[in-house]
Amino acid sequence: MMTLVAEMAQTPSKFSKVMLGHNLYKYNARYVDSKERFLMYRSGRQAGKTMSTAVKAIHWAFFAPLMSKDAKQKREGVIIIAAPTQNQASIMFDRIRTLVTNSEFLSKYIVRNTQTELWV
Repeated sequence: MMTLVAEMAQTPSKFSKVMLGHNLYKYNARYVDSKERFLMYRSGRQAGKTMSTAVKAIHWAFFAPLMSKDAKQKREGVIIIAAPTQNQASIMFDRIRTLVTNSEFLSKYIVRNTQTELWV
């Protein structure tokens, strides 16, 4: 079990498959598993950018407080969704909320779930 948790901590695509029940395409897994600080994801429409970014955000929120030197003091991670329009930000937030609430494991950790906030 600890080996699986360690693997999920290092590989967000594995986390997506095990915790979120979502298999990523190879090209999306490459983006999600990237350890680079800055990324540019250029692709066509309907390629899975929103889903992949939601997986990356959930993975970061779940593991960053455990792995980051800075976050260890507070044991929390904050994700800010910024987009050119409210609709685009809402789509991303809804995707994240759906993935977390549909996860049998992660849904147990929801503390607050409102229209604009999801505390886990």
